[in-house]
Parts: sequence; C-alpha cells; structure tokens
Amino acid sequence: MDRINSIKTEELPGKRPVTWFELATLLGMLCFKNAGLKYAVYEVGLGGRLDATNVITPLCSCISQIELEHTEYLGNTEELIAAEKGGIIKQEIPVIVSGQKESVKNVFRKIAKEKNAPIIFTDEYCKTSEIVYKNTQQNSTDYQSVYFFRQNSVKMCFSLDSEKFSRPLNVSLLLLGEFQARNAAVASLAVKTVFPNLDESIIEKGLEKTVLPGRFEPVDLSTSRFENISNLILDGAHTVKSIGFTMDTFCNLFSNAKTDSYLLFACASDKKAEEIAELFKGKFSHIILTVPGGTKESDFPRLKAAFEKSGIEYTAIPDYLKAIPYILSKAAEEKATVLVTGSFYLVAEVKKYLLTQKTIIQFSH
Repeated sequence: MDRINSIKTEELPGKRPVTWFELATLLGMLCFKNAGLKYAVYEVGLGGRLDATNVITPLCSCISQIELEHTEYLGNTEELIAAEKGGIIKQEIPVIVSGQKESVKNVFRKIAKEKNAPIIFTDEYCKTSEIVYKNTQQNSTDYQSVYFFRQNSVKMCFSLDSEKFSRPLNVSLLLLGEFQARNAAVASLAVKTVFPNLDESIIEKGLEKTVLPGRFEPVDLSTSRFENISNLILDGAHTVKSIGFTMDTFCNLFSNAKTDSYLLFACASDKKAEEIAELFKGKFSHIILTVPGGTKESDFPRLKAAFEKSGIEYTAIPDYLKAIPYILSKAAEEKATVLVTGSFYLVAEVKKYLLTQKTIIQFSH
C-alpha cells in the first residue's frame, strides 16, 4: 500500500489518481493470492471493456442479461452496452451468455468470432423445466401460508438439461425468481466448462447452498417487536427490468397480497422512476416513498411526480430514518406483508435499523 500511495498522478494512464474501485480490486487480488486460492470469481464493476477487473485472463467469462443501466457511461441502447460488456471476452477463452434478444446476441457473436472464443447462449444450449415454488416445512406447494418465509422454508425447484451435463440437474434454490433460474444456468454451464469432469451432484449442492443478501431476501422477525408482520422481503432491484422480475416473483408468491401489503420504495436520481412506478400499480394496499439513505443522490420531487402521473396513491416520507419504523409499525398493526425495494442503499438502511433494535433479528440469507 505504501507503494500505491507514493504513485504520482502523472505516472498513471490519463494522468489521473487511482480510483477506490481500482484499489479494492488490487486488494482483492492480493487477498486471494495470500490465501492460496486456486480459483476465484471476479465480478465486473461497471461495463467490462474498461473495468479494473478486466486485466485478468480468466478460464471462462460469464455475461448475464443486459439491462439499460449506467447509460451515461455505457451507452443508451442494449447493443451499445453489450459492446462494453463484451470487452471481457478474451482470445480463445469460452464465454457463457444468458439469454438475450437477437440483436444483442449478434454483438456478442461478433466479438467472440473476432477473439476466436467459444460462445454459449444458455437459452439455446440449456433447457429449463417449469419452475415450482415449494414449502419445504409442509412438503407442499402451499406457499401462501402466513409466516411462510420465516424459516427459509420456500425454495424454487426446477431442472436444467444440457449436452454438457451427464444428466439433468435437479436444482433447489433459496434464491427466488425466474431470473435466478437463468443465472443458475449460466453458473452451472460455466462450472462444467472449466471442470468438465465434475460430478453434477456437486453443482446441485452448491446451488442449493447459494444465498445472496438483498435479493428477494426474507427476514425473520419472530423475535422482534415487529413479529406480527406476515413477511418482510428486502430486494435491492433498481432498474425497470430487475424490479419487473421482483414484482413477478412477489405477485407469484403473494397473489392475495395487494389487499394487505406495504411497499417501501426509493431510488437514485438516475433511475427511470416513471417506468418503475407503473410496475407497482394495483399491487399494494399502501405505498411509502422515501430516499435511498443519506449518501445516494435522489430526486424526491420527481419520484412523487412519477407516482402521481401513474395515478398511484402514496405516503411521502422523505426522511428514511422515519419512513422505515413507520412502515414496519403500520405493517405490524395490520399483519401485512412488506416489500422494500428500489435500492441496495435502502435495503442496507432497513437492515441497519433492525439491527439497532433490542431484539434479535434473523436475516434468512
């Protein structure tokens, strides 16, 4: 670190200072090396082509579904963003890509051809069976039960079949939502690409144990003063597409929730609030709008205007420190289900608040 601190700006490309993410990436590399890891997974920070992680030559590259995000840096179309994401495709290194629209696929095909890199699109190479949500506590598909999520009792079950597998994978995920099935397909094909002789049962066990905080994460409130809340779900989705996936899952699992459900929503100023608001129409009995914490820039007047334009009733509480206890207390009174979404910053603030309470809060993931 002393050497990093001594680097002069004029010694760096573009004569600019080292960024926080570049330092964090370097620190991660050093930690992995010192730990003696044989294998590691790096997630790209922004885009791909110019990202700090892209100095690595991997055994396999993975690209999930393209979204219109960070358009000020990556371009304002999915095809332009794909060109940036495709920058992680390396010479003769295989790449696994989640299902995309055809024009986006063509961008990746072109880059892969130029790099002579084998490319696999999961929707073409891997078949996913119908998804079933199961209540493992009751050994049934009765997932509408009150307090259903409290003991991590809900799992998403499906199978994956591909030429790369010696048999279909029987997948049981704590991660919920159709998009997580797509991600599981990407991960499974990547593992079999790098380790072709690995037994399928190991992949199944890895998927079954996978957790991801802040992605449709249920919170166990049974020992808290909010124990009467039926279900509390935290999801950091913050784009039109990802919030659409979240709402699909929410409505699938809580088909009757709109009569007794609360939404706590906030988003950063660069998000498409007008399009996102439409996704919540007619889905909640109460909606509380706030801001995503004290550090992320937001545009609260615009957010309120977006919901008003959509004809959605809401309660505006711009102070998130007041909005969080307000919604939890009200939901507890009504024994309602609560969804918190729109920002990982907001999710973090809700967790922080719950952890300051004198009772024990269990986060299910």
